[in-house]
Amino acid sequence: MSKKKLKTISTKKVQANYTALLDRKDLEDIRNRMNEFDKQREILIKLGRDVIKLSKQIIYCAHRNELEEAEKLSKEIKRLVE
Repeated sequence: MSKKKLKTISTKKVQANYTALLDRKDLEDIRNRMNEFDKQREILIKLGRDVIKLSKQIIYCAHRNELEEAEKLSKEIKRLVE
């Protein structure tokens, strides 16, 4: 059996081929959309953490029979998600 040599391609050639496939403006648009998506994702993650923390506090208040405080925290959650 004969061994075939693998052909190596330089990274510059690969980058040049990809650049030819997508316009720089299109790449910039994609980057901007991904950045905006990531910002929104981070906001949503923080909001989720805040809601979970307040929910935990509501449960503790209910266990201590502090229903007025629990109601106040519940209104805070409603304010956050609106």
